[in-house]
Amino acid sequence: MKTKYKIIKSEGCMAFDTTVNGQSIYGEYNPMTQEQINEFVDYLCQKFKKELKQNKVSIDDLIGCFEYDSCKTKEGYCDTCGDSVTETIWEI
Repeated sequence: MKTKYKIIKSEGCMAFDTTVNGQSIYGEYNPMTQEQINEFVDYLCQKFKKELKQNKVSIDDLIGCFEYDSCKTKEGYCDTCGDSVTETIWEI
């Protein structure tokens, strides 16, 4: 299968960037157009659905892409293991 997109995420020092096929998503040098970004996002969504059916990703992976509305640790502990319980809430 031929690769449609090559994604490189650079992190470290002051060099932070994500490029798709050599074009920057966020930067000012060789930036992607809005049309290219839209096409790329549509492709990623299709790819996610395909990999979800193959159990390579989970719905939780997708939900985690969104900013949550609140996060709290519940009072008390689990009766079974004694661990604390944290709830993260998204209102989408």
